[in-house]
Amino acid sequence: MSVDDSWDPKSPAWAERLAFVRRVLSSSHYELTREDREELAQEALVDLFERSRSERPRNPEGLLRTIAHRKAVDLFRERKRWRLILVDGPDDAPDPRPSARDQLERHLIESLPAIAQSFFQSKHPDCLPHARTYFDDGSWKELARDVDARVNTVIQQWTRCRSALVAHLRKCGFGWMLGEGRGRDL
Repeated sequence: MSVDDSWDPKSPAWAERLAFVRRVLSSSHYELTREDREELAQEALVDLFERSRSERPRNPEGLLRTIAHRKAVDLFRERKRWRLILVDGPDDAPDPRPSARDQLERHLIESLPAIAQSFFQSKHPDCLPHARTYFDDGSWKELARDVDARVNTVIQQWTRCRSALVAHLRKCGFGWMLGEGRGRDL
């Protein structure tokens, strides 16, 4: 009886899988630095290894391609989220004497998680877990598991919740806080 060593991380099969995932991430669809590509490739292999411990995948390359794609998308989402959160870019030196409106805007942006929680608590309590997950950089996957739903369903629910919050902020006269006319959005 032979032991299948192709799932040993030191086997030549793993080196081939690493080369495969590097090629996938080198595609023109992903604009990644060499360092990002290498980090994502390693993370994808770790995920594949973890998943293969309980059950061997029938199509490891297909699963690895999917894992790598999701890792890249998560990286892009994280970068976008940080770009949206940042109030001032590196080229926009803050005014040493910010205007009252700038101070109010900064305060409102910092207060947005509390504003959202208060709004959802009073108007849409079913949105509270979604808001907490979003503002605490939580995992949609974990929330989906907690509420016994699919990840896509949870994300769609958050989209509806966020739309209700945005409409409420506009109705209250805070459309400018959402970046309207300034290029930012919630």
